Amino acid sequence: MAPTRAGRPRTDHAPTTHDLTDPRHETTAQTRKNPMKPTTPTQRKALTLLIAVVVALSATAGFAGAATTTELTVSITDDDNTIEPGETTTVEIAVANADNGVGAAELGVELSDPGVGTITDVTIPNAPGSTDNNITGGGAAADIKYAFANNSDTGSVTIVEMTVQGASAGTTDIEITENSQTGFLAVFDENGAGYTLDTIGSATLTVNTPPDADAGPDQTVDEGETVTLDATASNDPDGDSLSYSWTQTGGPDVSLSDADTANPTFPAPEVTEDTALDFEVEVTDTVGATDNDSVSVTVQLAAPAAANFQVSNLSAPSSVTEGENITVSADVENTGGQTATKSVEFRLDTDGDDSIDDEGALASQGVELAPGESTTVTFDNIDTSGLSGTLTHGVFTVDDTETAQITINEPAAADFQVSNLQAPENATQGDAIDVSAEIDNAGEQTATKSVEFRIDANGDGFGDAGDVALSQNVELAGGESTTVEFTDVDTNPLAPGTYDHGVFTEDDNATAQITVEAPPEPPGDKETTVSLQPADQTTAVGVTATYEIVVDSADGGVGAAEISVAVDDPGVAAITGASAIDANASEQVDVAADGSSVDLDYAFADTAETGSVAVATVTVEGASAGTANLSLAPTETNDEVLVFDENGAPYDVTGTDGAAVEVQAVQFLVDDLEAPEKAPVGSDVTVTANVTNDGGQAATQTVEFRLDVEGDGFGDDDDVVLSQNVQLEPGESTTVEYTDIGTGGLAPGDYTHGVFTENDSATATLSVEEAEEGPPPVGNFTDAPTDPDDDGLYEDVNGDGQFNIVDVQALFANLDDETIENYPDAFDFNGDGTVDVVDVQKLFTEYSDQ
Repeated sequence: MAPTRAGRPRTDHAPTTHDLTDPRHETTAQTRKNPMKPTTPTQRKALTLLIAVVVALSATAGFAGAATTTELTVSITDDDNTIEPGETTTVEIAVANADNGVGAAELGVELSDPGVGTITDVTIPNAPGSTDNNITGGGAAADIKYAFANNSDTGSVTIVEMTVQGASAGTTDIEITENSQTGFLAVFDENGAGYTLDTIGSATLTVNTPPDADAGPDQTVDEGETVTLDATASNDPDGDSLSYSWTQTGGPDVSLSDADTANPTFPAPEVTEDTALDFEVEVTDTVGATDNDSVSVTVQLAAPAAANFQVSNLSAPSSVTEGENITVSADVENTGGQTATKSVEFRLDTDGDDSIDDEGALASQGVELAPGESTTVTFDNIDTSGLSGTLTHGVFTVDDTETAQITINEPAAADFQVSNLQAPENATQGDAIDVSAEIDNAGEQTATKSVEFRIDANGDGFGDAGDVALSQNVELAGGESTTVEFTDVDTNPLAPGTYDHGVFTEDDNATAQITVEAPPEPPGDKETTVSLQPADQTTAVGVTATYEIVVDSADGGVGAAEISVAVDDPGVAAITGASAIDANASEQVDVAADGSSVDLDYAFADTAETGSVAVATVTVEGASAGTANLSLAPTETNDEVLVFDENGAPYDVTGTDGAAVEVQAVQFLVDDLEAPEKAPVGSDVTVTANVTNDGGQAATQTVEFRLDVEGDGFGDDDDVVLSQNVQLEPGESTTVEYTDIGTGGLAPGDYTHGVFTENDSATATLSVEEAEEGPPPVGNFTDAPTDPDDDGLYEDVNGDGQFNIVDVQALFANLDDETIENYPDAFDFNGDGTVDVVDVQKLFTEYSDQ
């Protein structure tokens, strides 16, 4: 359909302006109580005059003109545009793209086939001030006319809601036409401007009676039987042809031969009990309406076969030694169709006929198996004592038997073999030594035998009873082994020399030699020096350094010591602690209150035996920049530095070497100060600066933002406005930021401010100015405008303390006023950077919406 300008009749000629005052359109507005009541010519004239007045008033107010281009749409609220005979649905006619609402309209609606459906009601949403709606042709059409509606200003706006009732099966088009009373199809916005209609929509309503599905009666069948489903009793009241779709909704899955026919088939599955299979058929007519019905098919269970326990996979050793316990197992499977519990037995042929069917059970188990189920039956710890020769054995059930042969051998005598002799090759006379050996029973019988440690003290071999130093009885099963230990064997009775010794059983022995040496003469004092290492360290204020106390020439470890460490200037570096390096040592530490010294006593330490041995650590902390010396000295209760080896023998300490520590100051430097040069009183400012650790150690310092309020310099505590702790690695930099610094308490003037650390600062000047005032009075008004909602825009243009229509008129009348021109930001209500008649319209809209 060609685009039609709203407010003009649709013709085949060039469009002309639609005159709402044309006498042909004069009607009287119908009351809202009965919008479908036919109107008289006088009423229609009145309604047309009202619409004309709306247009005229809007033009007078300066808002009339062509509205936007849009389209009229027709939509049916039912999702599929389909209803049944006797059902109703709502048809909506809408302006697709409204701009300033839809205040008035003239149009008609027609059904292409009133035998399919009829119009029963017409409603105009949004409470129009006047309507003139008529249903004509027995519900085949309707004429619609209304004015003074108030609805959504933009977007899709529904202007007509129409009720249509289904009459009989079929389809009918719903089309928008000219109003048959006026010959016009026109839509106006709320200011009376006509919309240009580039598209006139329509819709199609389908009236249909759904089909009636019938899945047939429930069925009962046997396993393996072919089942036919039957939906041929389904029908359609309108006589439409039907399509079918079957789905299975319950029971074991089956495959339908053709699920899209009325009579699909499937073979009934095997089941373990009577089982229901559920199916549903969906029947669809040519319009797409559907109906569903279900049917159940019960598959009956066939009578199961009796339980049958079959035996297989017999597992047992082919030969064993008499007396051993053996394990025999076999798989048992129920190949029948019923669950049962039966006895499964291990039997042994005792009469020599190679059969176990006539034997009694040596072991048995009751086993329950479901049809098709299998299990492994195991007989543990079957004793072979008293058995000999080759025997038939097996696993027996009443249904089946599986047998094998086993040979029972006589066990070998116990044989205690000796190996892996462990003993020292050398010992000092008087030492207690330990000797051990591995004893293995290489025979098959269990036995208890004596195991002896012997030493040939007189050199004539091991035949003397006096050679037995120690002995113990050991019991071992066949193939079992153990380690025999002889501990704390005393060597005092042995003169220095070399002796044969060993571990003996009645079956075997293992021997070796040991050399017994004379005890050494008591040693003299050992000399050493003691030092602090490293000799020099560098640290920083607040940072610790650790030194080791080192025994320079250890021989026999350093098991204990009593040492003091002192610092000559605790104002530069103070001692904070000391500790033995061996965490298991017993220690006592006494640090002087001023950090000038520490006494360390420790004992029972386990250290390296020889060479340079670190025995303890001392920690110092930098206090101020400078150099301090550390020295080793006797503790308060001693006259000399005491050091002992791990046996308690003292060292002769011939000298000590101290150490030095250099303490460096850490400097936090400030640069790149960023801050505003000016700010009005009451505003908030942000200040940033770059802080760099120029020292050689990591440190934490307080960084402050200061403001010299009194103009007397930065010496007052009150000058510190904000502060934060900053941690930096050597050479690291960071940006500190101070936000929301308020100027409300400052008088107008210049103030020095800056960012300060312990070592450095950066400063600047901030000019605090009087806060800017609002605009002066507009035009001839005596009071200055005000901002009632504090949004920065001065809606109260005339300054009387209220926002009303007078303020809209005041702005329109004074667009060229000096105040308006000098303070555009205060009156730019639409935010486009200028103040013009559009801002007047925006202000009027705000007034109307409040």
